[in-house]
Amino acid sequence: MAITYVGADLVQELQQALPAALAGDEDAARRYARAWHQLVLQLVGSASRAPASAVEVLDRLSLTAPFDPLGPIHALMSVALTIIGDMDQRPAVRSSPVILPASIDFDGFTRAVLDELAGAGSAIRSLLSAWQLSIAEAARLFGVTRQAMQQWLAGDVPPARLPKVLAVVRIADLLSRNIRPERIGGIVRSPVPGYAGATMLQLIAQDRHQELLDSVARSFDWAATA
Repeated sequence: MAITYVGADLVQELQQALPAALAGDEDAARRYARAWHQLVLQLVGSASRAPASAVEVLDRLSLTAPFDPLGPIHALMSVALTIIGDMDQRPAVRSSPVILPASIDFDGFTRAVLDELAGAGSAIRSLLSAWQLSIAEAARLFGVTRQAMQQWLAGDVPPARLPKVLAVVRIADLLSRNIRPERIGGIVRSPVPGYAGATMLQLIAQDRHQELLDSVARSFDWAATA
């Protein structure tokens, strides 16, 4: 039986985003959807006999999982166990029930989640636009060919590449929520303080994306710097 791995950081991201997502915050709904999709890929990737439809079925569960009385991860694992035959029943991390907001915008939540789950390709297309990247530049950023990047943009991102894509998308989210859009293209091409003159794009190309994500998150943590 395969060992089931559930990333604690993704569970935390999912739980933190959910209350605002259900209240109608589109950015929060998209963060929730991305964390959910990555968890689904981890579950499916840990199994050797997952059906071809497993990812799609578990992704759609994201719309109702917040209302499971034992928490969204319980909902995810319960359904996954019924459709993935060789999955360990003991996840590494559990979630708690979600504290629902007083007013729920379920229609807005559903639209944002389904749009985000249309594929990682849509997130990469948004990244190209926000950071003013060409396809060739994006390919260098992720260490792939231009042809591979074209496939990624069509939604065919290999599971092994998704952790880096997700980290870069999180960086882009932080920048877009804190910096005027017209400045972002220049900022990602400017030297990052404390990194010996390297730019954000260079750090990502060097596979230092997680280190950069942590640094960017700290820089916009107003509570910590107040």
